[in-house]
Amino acid sequence: MKTLICLLFMFFAALPVMGQSGISADLKQKHATLLQATTDTARVSAYVDIGHRHILESYDKRNTKALDSAIYYMGLAEKLNSNINFKKGQAYIYTLSSRIYKVKGQFDKAEEQAQKAVDIITQTGTKTEQADAYTFLAASAVEVRKPAQSIVYFEMARKYYKESGNKFGEASALLNVAYMRSADGKLEQSITELEECLALFKSIDYKQIQRVYSLLAIANNRLGKYDKALEYGLQGVRVVDELNDKGMATAELYKFMGVIYSNLGELDKTYTYFSKALALGKNFNYEEFVSDVEGSLVTVLIQLKRYKEAQGYLKSLETKYKNLRPGVKEQVVVNSINAYMNIKNFTAAAKYLPDVYEILETFPKTDYRRSRYYSLLSDYHFRSGNYDESRKWITADQKLNEKIKNPGRLQEIHHMLFRLDSVKSDYESSIAHLKTQQAYKDSLFSLEKSAAINKLQIEYDTEKKNKELLIKDKSNRLLKKQAELQQSRLSQATLVRNVSLAGIVLLFVIIGFIYRRYLLNQRIRREINLKNSTLQSLLNEKEWLLKEIHHRVKNNLQIVMSLLNTQSHFLSDAAAKAAIKNSQHRIHSMSLIHKKLYQSDNVVSINMQVYINELIEYFKQSFDTGQRIRFEADIEPIELKTSQAVPLGLILNEAIINAIKHAFPADREGLISITLKNTSLNNAVLTIKDNGVGMDSNPDDKTLSSLGLKLINGFSGELDGHLAFVNNSGLTICLEFGINKTLVKENLAKESA
Repeated sequence: MKTLICLLFMFFAALPVMGQSGISADLKQKHATLLQATTDTARVSAYVDIGHRHILESYDKRNTKALDSAIYYMGLAEKLNSNINFKKGQAYIYTLSSRIYKVKGQFDKAEEQAQKAVDIITQTGTKTEQADAYTFLAASAVEVRKPAQSIVYFEMARKYYKESGNKFGEASALLNVAYMRSADGKLEQSITELEECLALFKSIDYKQIQRVYSLLAIANNRLGKYDKALEYGLQGVRVVDELNDKGMATAELYKFMGVIYSNLGELDKTYTYFSKALALGKNFNYEEFVSDVEGSLVTVLIQLKRYKEAQGYLKSLETKYKNLRPGVKEQVVVNSINAYMNIKNFTAAAKYLPDVYEILETFPKTDYRRSRYYSLLSDYHFRSGNYDESRKWITADQKLNEKIKNPGRLQEIHHMLFRLDSVKSDYESSIAHLKTQQAYKDSLFSLEKSAAINKLQIEYDTEKKNKELLIKDKSNRLLKKQAELQQSRLSQATLVRNVSLAGIVLLFVIIGFIYRRYLLNQRIRREINLKNSTLQSLLNEKEWLLKEIHHRVKNNLQIVMSLLNTQSHFLSDAAAKAAIKNSQHRIHSMSLIHKKLYQSDNVVSINMQVYINELIEYFKQSFDTGQRIRFEADIEPIELKTSQAVPLGLILNEAIINAIKHAFPADREGLISITLKNTSLNNAVLTIKDNGVGMDSNPDDKTLSSLGLKLINGFSGELDGHLAFVNNSGLTICLEFGINKTLVKENLAKESA
């Protein structure tokens, strides 16, 4: 569980930073840990860890089945944990369940499951485990709850990480606190916490700090401190360049850089960074981010007068609109209204206004996020000529931003008031607003700041060019070395020519020896071919004999079945007849294996998919259940040697007969499900499940009573498997075993030899 928490400091953003290859490699390691687990508690933890890794893969659009895999492994953990009552294991299962609900968008259930984990870990866990649990709780519904509540949970996590001496965990929790503080409109405090967080990460030499720089850049940008915003943003770009990072944190950094350059009026760089952000963002299943960047690209493309490209992105937004979840819809609403206003299509923009009013109702009156929509409504009504309505919304925006002290936004508000007063010819008031706007502008963006920004950009461009020159210098040196090598080769060629003339004479002598050797090799080759032909003949004869043996074994088993059938006619005792009938079923299970072996080209192993399906058909006919008892089979084409196929077939025989005879009394209808699947390269799981009446109690190794259950237990021992019975809405028998382990050991011994 500890390695998983290292990724949770970005979990509130809904996407991991690591790449696909890293996750897959880690999954292999987790599967190896599961196979090495020697206790049930370790197996529960391993199942949960594998489930968490699949959750991370579910964020990648290329892996559509990852969430199903996470649910599957959670089910295995729950089933095993129900037998051992491992309290911490149940807490781990709750964290996995929370993340599954979060991916599905069911945030209330996600938070409920995470709270259950906290309740258990608070009583039984260490400081680090308590910190981990609070991190899960904070992340569970961060998208829908108020930032203040998430801050409380992240602060608890930070407290416990600090007490346990875990600096990485402390820094990660502090990063989350700072992010939520920014979302709550407390930008100055957020910047202070981010700078502390940066120092903590650097103290442990942690390299992937691009997200810290991103948040510092955007917070300073919102405060109108564009020089600091650009400085932090360019530092973040340096980090991702050095790491060659292609994760979601890099995509967000590029988006923030686009926003900063947009505020600086550099449209070409704005477009470049937004395009980079979109290209990376499309690799992840994060529609809110993609839609936001597409909307930003619409705006900048219109400013660049590239209308056709802008309309393409706009159509993409409208196509997705109806199927988007609420948070994503908000992005599309804002971007669509802005885009249509820029192309002066106010009718198209107006259809989104009801959504804006609905969104405003979801925010408290003092929430800074209302400013975005006040500004949008004021701008829309101004451009469409409804100046009184525009003034109403910009006045509301002014009151809000004066409370939260946002100078960057207040500058824009006074500019709008200047325009509104100018339309009314109220020049005295308009000039007052213009002066106020200029005062804010001067305080935010002085000549010194402009020079500092230009200096930062020049420093970054110079650094980039220096790196390019270093690369060119290395290339020139490489070319020089190649020229020297070429000259050396020419000298060697001259020497070779001279030596060749002397060697030609020797060559004719050698050819004579070679020809003689050739004749000798031809004679040896004929002898080898003759021996190979003989060996092939012996091999074919051996395979024929093996098939004949399997055929005779099958015939002998059929004779035994016939003898038992004849004997049963002379018996009057029902129990004896039933015993003989059960024996016939067992013999048929073995006979069917030998039949498949002599009918197949492969005389060593048997395809269990074909074998089990034919065995099911045999039971349908033997017991004549009609439609009363249905069978479902999900069998993978696994090849097993005879030594494993026979006990597995007998286990199936006993389990199916037991279900047919005892699970559905009084002609009750039912379903018997059989699955056989690989869980890894050398392991498989067999499950036989019915929805019948179940048993009086769950049998275990010490309370096996019937012959059938004893046989199942005995045969599972032959397979060296892990056998489990679950008595819940019917009986489920689950057997996990290794596939052809003897054959694997033989192959490994040959390789080592």
